[in-house]
Amino acid sequence: MTAGEQKVLESRGASLMRRDPALFSALVAIWLSLAVFVLYPALRLFLTAFVADGRLSFSNLAEVLEGWYFRRAFVNSIWLATAVAVAGTFLGYLYAYAVTRISMPAWMKWFLGAVTTLPLISPPFTSSIALTLSLGPNGMLLNLLGAGDFNFYGFWGTWLSEMLTYFPVSFMTMAAVLSAFDPNLEDAALSLGASPRRVFRTVTLPLSIPGIANSFLLLFASSLADFATPLVLGGHGFPMLPTQAYLQITGMYDLRGVPPSPSCCFCRRSRSTSFNVAGWAGGATPPCRGGRGAGRAQGPGAGSRRRWSSAPVSPLPPSSSTCTPSYCPGRW
Repeated sequence: MTAGEQKVLESRGASLMRRDPALFSALVAIWLSLAVFVLYPALRLFLTAFVADGRLSFSNLAEVLEGWYFRRAFVNSIWLATAVAVAGTFLGYLYAYAVTRISMPAWMKWFLGAVTTLPLISPPFTSSIALTLSLGPNGMLLNLLGAGDFNFYGFWGTWLSEMLTYFPVSFMTMAAVLSAFDPNLEDAALSLGASPRRVFRTVTLPLSIPGIANSFLLLFASSLADFATPLVLGGHGFPMLPTQAYLQITGMYDLRGVPPSPSCCFCRRSRSTSFNVAGWAGGATPPCRGGRGAGRAQGPGAGSRRRWSSAPVSPLPPSSSTCTPSYCPGRW
């Protein structure tokens, strides 16, 4: 960093302190709390794991990675996180599309939004216990359907519980994305003769790719970090890295080999997943640069076509629509 850049940063910090001292004090308190309660314990834990006899050593990590049970836990964690991210993003997108695109009363939209956010504010064990009482041994639904030998524990139970718990994150993300971009783009595509299915495939879905990527990463990270659900529903036959690390530390008090193994696996896999998703969504254009889309045009006049032609990025190629005016304002 050059001397000029350092002076600019110092002037910005001083101006922030003079302009809003309360905000500056809050930021300092947050960063200090993060350093004391998160970074310092994590650093001590890594020092305990990677320092042996006063020098840096990876023998503890190599010893842990040689065990087949921890390798199985790593594979199970990645597989479950991917399945939860895909299914939760799909379900959240359906809910968000229904709330933002289907004509319904305001109270119905509020009700759907309130119901989908209930799993987020409930305790982490609630969904697992509820599904156990419904689909577990002697569960209410199993007795009602007459399927008493159904094995709910393992991958399917953990996947269902985490998907129902974390899909509201995808719903809120996708609802914000679908509400942000200009709806007149869809109206213009309809006025050019495109069917609703083609409008969704060529306009709505491409503009939703950044939100889909964000939702996938959020659900992937949430599933990797989930501890309560695998502890209740995973069982011994479906090990997971968070539960194995916790049981190894609290049950055997082994702070040397287990903590770095999940942390390194999580960091490396999360980083590679972030790069892959960022590369997949890199060609997509953000839905709205200003943070909010324009209002929908009221009719098939020139205003809708003019807004369509003046859009900075056109998700529909010029030759991909049939130029037959069939504007249908009531179909959305």
